[in-house]
Amino acid sequence: MSSIEATPAARRGSVEIMNAMQQHMIDMYRAARRGDTPPPRPGDLDLRTIREAWIYRPFRAMLAGRTVRVTKGTRAGAAAGDRRTPC
Repeated sequence: MSSIEATPAARRGSVEIMNAMQQHMIDMYRAARRGDTPPPRPGDLDLRTIREAWIYRPFRAMLAGRTVRVTKGTRAGAAAGDRRTPC
């Protein structure tokens, strides 16, 4: 019996799942073969996605006509100087 046959996934007949780094390596290989730009590394866009989601909530509130709470760390809050601004 080989080591592959001894794994529980092989006994169940299911396929092993790749982790994010293994999938990224395959995607990089495919991109290099095709002459495309390589994909971003796993986790590189996480902060940008969180930042965009954080900005999206007040934007949706503004579109709905609700009062938008502006925090001190945002550019609008630093410029306006007040905590709550009606939109």
